[in-house]
Amino acid sequence: MFHVGWRGEKRVYGCVIHIEIKEGKIWIQRDGTEVGIEEN
Repeated sequence: MFHVGWRGEKRVYGCVIHIEIKEGKIWIQRDGTEVGIEEN
C-alpha cells in the first residue's frame, strides 16, 4: 500500500505497508501503520 499526494507544491509518496508471501508464509517487510497490522 502506498500513500501518494501533494504537500504544497511538493509531491510526496511512500510505502505504508509491504507484505510478501514466500513459501506459503506471510512476511511483513514494512508496517508504517499506527496500530500495526500484525497486532490485528
